[in-house]
Amino acid sequence: MKRTIFALLAAASLSGHAATVTVTPSDVTDPVITLTVTSATTFDVGGAGGKNAVGLLLATDTVALAGTFTNRAVRVDGGNVAADAPLQLQLRGATITGNGTAYEPLSLTGKARAALTLRGSSTLAPPSGNLTALRVPSYAADNYCSLTIAGDGALTAVGSGTGAGIGGGAEANVGVAGGENGGEIIIEGGAE
Repeated sequence: MKRTIFALLAAASLSGHAATVTVTPSDVTDPVITLTVTSATTFDVGGAGGKNAVGLLLATDTVALAGTFTNRAVRVDGGNVAADAPLQLQLRGATITGNGTAYEPLSLTGKARAALTLRGSSTLAPPSGNLTALRVPSYAADNYCSLTIAGDGALTAVGSGTGAGIGGGAEANVGVAGGENGGEIIIEGGAE
């Protein structure tokens, strides 16, 4: 898998085009798949602690998730790095259930900025606990997460217990940048 991804990235770099790397459940076996911003122009894809790492990608590349990720969570970790552009993430008919009662199916942390594109019908639904299906928190006015959702697909986001479908977290407020508990969420709809 790594060899294929690195070959794809090398070809994309030589041609001057951004690459799209598709990650399926069999590619990363760690229960938490982490997309970590490593600099203003790069990010790393792998499991917690670097297990089963896919590799370092450019900020212009796209990570597409396809398949059923049972007992798996996807975390976009911005840390304290202010990326030049939002991380490009696609859901291509993906189902993500989260990792038990510990992790939301899809969450942003730190100063993460992400652009989520929907292709096909995808579902985010934690099986139990009080978890938000797609968590976009805000920690302080200068340290918040930002998410833009677009594309021609569909997303069903169902929280468990007191967790929201899309928002800041279980029993938390949702708002714009600098809001008490919710990061900035922009949803762009439909085809032109």
